[in-house]
Amino acid sequence: MSNSERSQGLAGREYRLLSRCSADRIKSWIPLISILLLALLLRLLRLDLFHTRDELVIWRWSDEFFVSLWNGDLVNSVFDSNYPGITIFWLQTLYNYLKYGLLWLTSGQAPDMMAIVNESHSFPFLAERRLVMGLATTAQILGIYALAAKAYNRRLALLMAFLIALDPFLLAESRVLRAEALATGFMILSMMSWLVYLKEGNWVYLALSGVLAGWAILTKVSSGFLVPVISLLFLFDVVLSRNGTRWMRFNLNVKRGVIWGGLAVFAFWVSWPTLWVNPSPPLETIFVRGIAQASQASTWSGDVFFAGRLIPNDPGLFFYPVAIAFRSTPVIWLGVGVALILFLRGLFQIGRTAERRVAGASTDEDGPWSVVNLGVWFVYN
Repeated sequence: MSNSERSQGLAGREYRLLSRCSADRIKSWIPLISILLLALLLRLLRLDLFHTRDELVIWRWSDEFFVSLWNGDLVNSVFDSNYPGITIFWLQTLYNYLKYGLLWLTSGQAPDMMAIVNESHSFPFLAERRLVMGLATTAQILGIYALAAKAYNRRLALLMAFLIALDPFLLAESRVLRAEALATGFMILSMMSWLVYLKEGNWVYLALSGVLAGWAILTKVSSGFLVPVISLLFLFDVVLSRNGTRWMRFNLNVKRGVIWGGLAVFAFWVSWPTLWVNPSPPLETIFVRGIAQASQASTWSGDVFFAGRLIPNDPGLFFYPVAIAFRSTPVIWLGVGVALILFLRGLFQIGRTAERRVAGASTDEDGPWSVVNLGVWFVYN
């Protein structure tokens, strides 16, 4: 065999090997692509059938936010919103800039801002706004997959993305112009980033977790529940972990908390233009009036429909487990049960680790604590 024939044979084998590797790589992405396509289809089809009450209000707020930014009027870039819903407004503003900016470029005529605000709130136009929310929540699912693959593995990340994409209540909220689905996505992304930081020790993910928490609260103020959850996990690390002395762990977690909380506040502040020039009114709207309304039985009226009848004011404690049951699935409760088992197992392993240390045996310092964190995180979600 000549040298040229031998070279051609080697080249052919290398080509076949590369082709096989490329085919395997493509096949490995098929499950994720299928999940994302399914999530998109379920979030983007038939969006013009009905509207919910608060969508019309959020639609108006979004347009007024867009017009204020277009005119450079930062002071009035917030209105009567106590969500505050600013991330929704930014997404809708981006859509409006693309839509009306393109019309401006093609027609040469600047858009009429008042006509945009007073635009007919018809179902076709509402479907356009809902489409933006469907795309955003699908992008969040992709981000959740990427972080879960780092925190765990690709198989578990695919399962997580699949369950989140098809969760009935979250899916329904992803198809409307409301804050709940987007806020939930940011909260999960924040917690996932924190878990990746816990595993890899890369401070970038701690910073990312803080920024995402700020955006979650900026979407809906009730997302502030993230703050005590993260604080609890910091406290668990101080009390239960065995890495270094307790004083060292306390200092480390104070540092973590300052970075996480500081970046959450920074993201909240920077992403809301009104806070740059006149912070008092919007903050008062959210944290005074908004929380006061949230403490009422209903924002819209004093009556709550429950158990087949209208109940004035507070429907009682039994209302909440029933409401949770209607908004969840058997899969969720199975996950909660597994999470509780993981949490108790982690606590048991931490106790065993302490006993082995006293006996002088080798121990796994990180394993039990990671299981405890995993259990707490799943129960939270």
